[in-house]
Amino acid sequence: MNQLHEAASPCGGLAVTTTDEGLPVRVRIAPAQLSADLDVVAARVVALCALARGAGAHRRRLELAETGTPWEVLDALGLPDRAGLLRLEADADRWCGAR
Repeated sequence: MNQLHEAASPCGGLAVTTTDEGLPVRVRIAPAQLSADLDVVAARVVALCALARGAGAHRRRLELAETGTPWEVLDALGLPDRAGLLRLEADADRWCGAR
């Protein structure tokens, strides 16, 4: 079951839609973002793809946990817990000050 997941830059101007694997299927870039260094824009997009994938995987973890799946199994599946999701959010946030 491949679903699509979205993430948007906390500082605005960028948003992505990805597959479960984090592959972008849609990238939205506001014109103002194009004044930044293109390597920085690319790094922001990659961080948002990771965040979208991680957020989807975290939701899946919560769904499985509700059905009684042991946390050891969830960890073995590589589904991020809340701390892992917060790390992905922090990585996306760190690009907001970059130019």
